[in-house]
Amino acid sequence: MQVVVLKLKLRVVNRAKEAKLRVMQEAFTRCVRLHLEQAVNLKTTSASKLHHACYRAAREACPELPASTVQQARDKALAMYRGHLSRLRAKRRSSLPVVKDVLPLRLAAENLRVFPDRKVLRVTTPNGFLWLPLVIPPRYQEHTALHHGVSEMVRRGQDWYLYLT
Repeated sequence: MQVVVLKLKLRVVNRAKEAKLRVMQEAFTRCVRLHLEQAVNLKTTSASKLHHACYRAAREACPELPASTVQQARDKALAMYRGHLSRLRAKRRSSLPVVKDVLPLRLAAENLRVFPDRKVLRVTTPNGFLWLPLVIPPRYQEHTALHHGVSEMVRRGQDWYLYLT
């Protein structure tokens, strides 16, 4: 099975939707930091141990995120920590990972649905759905109708992009 990553640009979104996306992106970054800090403190790469240690605190600290996005933050933090440990095992220099900048908003497949015929994207939030207009080039039309996995929303300057996996 071939994995395809499509880079789709969002049409200009209004200020309210822009603000919601930014809030979710900042909450996701906060959530990754919280999980990464706990993984380092517990010295664990186990998703279940990390989940039990800080899921409830993460949900309280990041009420702007649906549950599966909190789990995506955990997975992102674990990937960062595992990468650090892997470099150490390979006798390469590595400092503990630190999240300085705002990270792309990672969304699980169940929180994201593309409607290629209407050229819109539906993102699940704790308060309902966020509908976002998409630019879908004709060559991507058939791919956007297929099942997708974990995807990311990235902000570049004033533009937002969906990296659909």
